[in-house]
Amino acid sequence: MQTTIMFKTDKKLKDAAQKTAKTMGIPLSAVLNQGLRDFVANRIALFSDGTALNPRTRSKDQSREL
Repeated sequence: MQTTIMFKTDKKLKDAAQKTAKTMGIPLSAVLNQGLRDFVANRIALFSDGTALNPRTRSKDQSREL
């Protein structure tokens, strides 16, 4: 069974992502689905500033802020 996820994102980012996926010959939904699979399997979210958030690093990051 499939479902729909709706979220807001910057229009330029969405357009760039669609263009990139198209040049690679894959639909944007395949890219997003793979991202969700990776997030669930690895329990980690990577951000462009190099930050990796997961339960272990979140605890370490919070203890540094105290």
